[in-house]
Amino acid sequence: SLHRNFNWLDNIMWKEDIPRKTRVLICVSTGDEIIPTSSIIEYMQNHATVLVLEDLSHFEMIAFKADAINTIHSYISEMNSELK
Repeated sequence: SLHRNFNWLDNIMWKEDIPRKTRVLICVSTGDEIIPTSSIIEYMQNHATVLVLEDLSHFEMIAFKADAINTIHSYISEMNSELK
């Protein structure tokens, strides 16, 4: 299972770890009951694009509802098109 092989300390990326000129998309939800969404938005401001999805629970962010997938795909496509 994920729990047995996942260590948060090995999988954290601080904003200082993001190489300059690297485009990063962070997806959070206002309905996440585990992750402090407002703190992440504030922390990553000016360091990454933060996509805020409304009212999805933590599980729904992991399971990705179809509309969330489409929104995320649109953001990634837009970011890629800006690179061309």
